[in-house]
Amino acid sequence: KLAQKLKPDVMTIDIGIPRMDGIELLRMIQERVPETRTMVLSMFEQESYAHQAFNAGAMSYVVKAGTTEDLLNGIRSTAKGEYFLCRRIQSAVLASFLAQDKPVSIAKEYDDLSSREKQVFHLIIHGNSTVQMSDTLCVSPKTIEKHRGAIMRKIGINNPIELLKYAIRIGIVDPQSLSS
Repeated sequence: KLAQKLKPDVMTIDIGIPRMDGIELLRMIQERVPETRTMVLSMFEQESYAHQAFNAGAMSYVVKAGTTEDLLNGIRSTAKGEYFLCRRIQSAVLASFLAQDKPVSIAKEYDDLSSREKQVFHLIIHGNSTVQMSDTLCVSPKTIEKHRGAIMRKIGINNPIELLKYAIRIGIVDPQSLSS
């Protein structure tokens, strides 16, 4: 009610307040006084609290155990409409963000091949025979066949033409290079 009456530019909120959930209070402020920018000042250093606070509309998240400089930078950033995260938990928040948003490789099967299997893979898609691969890698033809079988099994393809198509699809081979 006080925020609705005073309409402050910046409001500092502790999410660990008695009788009310601070995250819910953040949502209420966003809904009822959207022009007020909010900064969370909290004792909670877990990234999950920062994540919830930002999702609820906070512009800044500063922990009470942080520095005075972080507190002042949090207030200044919030006033400017910029996001701020105190140094004390930046690393944990960034690590969580990166863990959740890792892109899935379209070449997962290829990535799972051993370095020797990748060498054989490249020789296969460039049209080398078993004997040629054997000579190039200084191993027996039987060893080449063993690697070829492992590649085909791991990737789930059982012929060289399909293997070449797969290599083009994942970007290992440029289709333009095939015409020369």
